[in-house]
Amino acid sequence: MFGFNKKKEEPVQVKAPVVPVQRKLTEKNMKRELDAVTRQRNQITQALGLGGAFVGGDINQVINRSLQRRMIESRYLAVENPIAKKYASVSTAGVCGSSGLYIRPDVHIHNDSGKDSELNQYLENAFYKWAESPERFDVASVLDISTFQAQLENTRAICGEAFARFHIINGELRIEMIDPLSVPFNNNKVLSDGRYVSNGIEYDRFRRPIAYYIMQYSPSTYSYISGDPERVPADEMIHYFVPSFPNQERGMPDITACVSTLKELDKFLGASLMSKLVGASSMAFIETSDTNDSEVISNRSGVEYYENEYLNPGSIVTLQPGQTIKSVNPQAATDGLEVFIKQQMNLIAMSLNISVQALTGDVSGASYSASKLSERIQASTFGARINQMQVKVLKPLYIRWLRQAMLNNTVKGIKFSDFDNASTAQYISQTTTSIEPVRDAQYQQILLQMGVKSKQQIISELGNDPAVVFAQIEKENSGKRDETEKENINNGHGNVEKSEAESESDQGTDSK
Repeated sequence: MFGFNKKKEEPVQVKAPVVPVQRKLTEKNMKRELDAVTRQRNQITQALGLGGAFVGGDINQVINRSLQRRMIESRYLAVENPIAKKYASVSTAGVCGSSGLYIRPDVHIHNDSGKDSELNQYLENAFYKWAESPERFDVASVLDISTFQAQLENTRAICGEAFARFHIINGELRIEMIDPLSVPFNNNKVLSDGRYVSNGIEYDRFRRPIAYYIMQYSPSTYSYISGDPERVPADEMIHYFVPSFPNQERGMPDITACVSTLKELDKFLGASLMSKLVGASSMAFIETSDTNDSEVISNRSGVEYYENEYLNPGSIVTLQPGQTIKSVNPQAATDGLEVFIKQQMNLIAMSLNISVQALTGDVSGASYSASKLSERIQASTFGARINQMQVKVLKPLYIRWLRQAMLNNTVKGIKFSDFDNASTAQYISQTTTSIEPVRDAQYQQILLQMGVKSKQQIISELGNDPAVVFAQIEKENSGKRDETEKENINNGHGNVEKSEAESESDQGTDSK
């Protein structure tokens, strides 16, 4: 028995050291991390089309493999990250302004400019009577023309693209917003006559969109059904995005280039916050001798004494014999925080092509020249998006409305033979308030005097109707002329009466 127990205890003493086991686990963890990094690198290489026969990459292949994931990631950041959320609101305000781009008909079908002006005013009133009514404009009776533009641009800034669909309900045109994630990526195929389907869009052999495929929505699961998508003709769809490459089929989120930078900044700020929290705390440790330590640990009341008395803030306790206190004051490791944040914000602003001031809303320490330069950068950045909004959204919307209104005979005075000339319009973006309005007004006046710009253009850029403004000015001028004439007449009668009185007095004096 004694020999057996002795042999049983020996293996236990041999297995006691665990250092070799910890070393093996560390090597396995390191190998696992390296494998994960390698797999991630290979996935990025394949997604960008940089391997094998796809050297140089194709943007549509990148879209097919990574757009859905990038959309979801961008949506999450737009909700959780303040920088991404601020950028989406800045982009929406820069493109659409407070009330959206204004559509003003510009018909030239009569020889008389007065008749064209009356027809333009008539079409403008009819269009905005329909567009400013959510019950008539939107399928869901929620959006009007201004909120539709704002939501469309906000979706494009976050997801990289936005979709809308035309419906004819009870003989009237309606608009429906389409979620970009409802347009599938998994139905690529080659059809007859050179047609093909790529990234949810059907094209002809000249790369012109023919139809769009839209997945059905399941309200019970809040998801889209991938099987059997609906085929919608291209003339019933609005696809709004800003392409960066030739033949690009769909848009990419604007924050794609700065996602990693946003994550790095978020991690650094989180670590800095944790360091500040630790640095704001003060900890103390009580050292005791071996005898006192054993007594305290073995005694339940001693543990409760430590928990209830020693750890309370502001408590004054009596140490037992042999006990000492050592305090620890951690230092907050946040050196270079402002420099790092400034550098990261500059990188983020560069990737989004806007200024740091517009991205953060902080104008402290900004000079006049820097603010003016920032304003010009914003104007050039939003100019391309405004142009796409005019071409891809507003122009098809107005033409489709005018066609349906003429079919319903709700718009009169236009023949179908004059439809091309009658469907022309001006799509005007409102001029934002400048930091130097007086000089901008002087600049517009110089252009007007040089003959390179008209009053009508200046009034249109201010968001007003030139015909209405000219009529109001003429009315005011005619009123001023009438008042001036009355004053002249009154002054003239007073002079006449005065001269007659003076002549009578002179005659009386002579007779005397």
